[in-house]
Amino acid sequence: MKKCSQCGAELPENARFCGTCGAQITINNYCPECGEQVAVNAKFCCNCGTKLGGSGQESPKPGGSGRLAKAEEIPQKYSAKVIVPCYWEYAHDFSEGLAAVKDKNDKWGFIDTSGELVIPCRWESVEDFHQGVARVMFDDRQYGYIDRRGIAAFPGKWDWCGIFCPDGLAFVHNQSGYGFIDKYGNLVITPQWEGVGTFSEGLAAVKDKNGKWGYIDTKGRQVIPCEIDMDRGPGCFHCSRARIDNRYGQKGFIDKTGNVVIPCGWDDAEDFHDGLAKVQNDDGLCGFINTSGQLVIPCQWEWDDVSDFSEGLALVKGDNENYGFIDTDGRLAIPYVLYDIEEGFHDGFAVVADEEEDVTWVIDKKGNKVMKGKWYFDRISEGFAQIYGYGDNGKYGFIKIIPEN
Repeated sequence: MKKCSQCGAELPENARFCGTCGAQITINNYCPECGEQVAVNAKFCCNCGTKLGGSGQESPKPGGSGRLAKAEEIPQKYSAKVIVPCYWEYAHDFSEGLAAVKDKNDKWGFIDTSGELVIPCRWESVEDFHQGVARVMFDDRQYGYIDRRGIAAFPGKWDWCGIFCPDGLAFVHNQSGYGFIDKYGNLVITPQWEGVGTFSEGLAAVKDKNGKWGYIDTKGRQVIPCEIDMDRGPGCFHCSRARIDNRYGQKGFIDKTGNVVIPCGWDDAEDFHDGLAKVQNDDGLCGFINTSGQLVIPCQWEWDDVSDFSEGLALVKGDNENYGFIDTDGRLAIPYVLYDIEEGFHDGFAVVADEEEDVTWVIDKKGNKVMKGKWYFDRISEGFAQIYGYGDNGKYGFIKIIPEN
């Protein structure tokens, strides 16, 4: 059965209009060879030239016979250079030009983009660099921050603390509760809260002594009263919307004044990305809503078979068990021909496994294979990829992604 993209009503397969709300039903035809969308009565695909049936019936999205769509221009190719052999016990991606690495003594330090260890491995626990500093755990098991030289960025240690958000603040915790410091170590919001979230779009969730949640601004002023009753706390603001639960566990969203703008009617939901939020209906199927709460991409996937949007594309799984990507209009941008993929696009690239060749491919946002690798890696960050298992030693290293002439 089809479902109306406006109201979600079930419809006959040949429906042209919704019998509940009257909305016109869009018919999607796809080329079985390359996966491009084509006109209903088209006789040939405008992308690859394949002869079509032209019957006027809705054709399914490709499920394994299609190939990656041809690009309109010659894609930029890339190669990889090993800058750090697989030596480290564990590693993080590069962030602000530095990557955390763990040595054989289970101590953490940082390397730069040349592979040089610029901050010695002496820390029990570290996080990536944000706003010029990184959170670390000191020998006394208290937490603080170091700068790019590996020394304390400013005085002060805490029972627990967070990473610095784009708003320039990080939460800290002591015996008085949670508060916030700026990137110079100044205490700008006194510890007083039972729980907090991360600042996003100028607001952070806070929990009072009664166990209720609200939001404060970067000056510590309460802009949404602590009246939200949730165990885990509401979400961060994205696209001026924050996720909330009702007492039945159903999800909805509030705006920055605290008004419920999308009622709690979804079994599950994620934050907004690229203007859309992944939601799950009571049948266990997932689609996407916009910031007005309108279901703009119908619920049709299992929860684990569709990702959030990233860089304008969302990873989806087809009926043939292969993966593809849809755009924010719900159109199939990259057909269901990808065998195995862990994540969506980062820095314009996605990494996929090739079952037949036992290699890893990097694809661009048009689906072109732009680099072939013999290593295992999940994503590219700041032009580098963290590799592991090279030479079957189970350790971690890094490659640099280099454009070819």
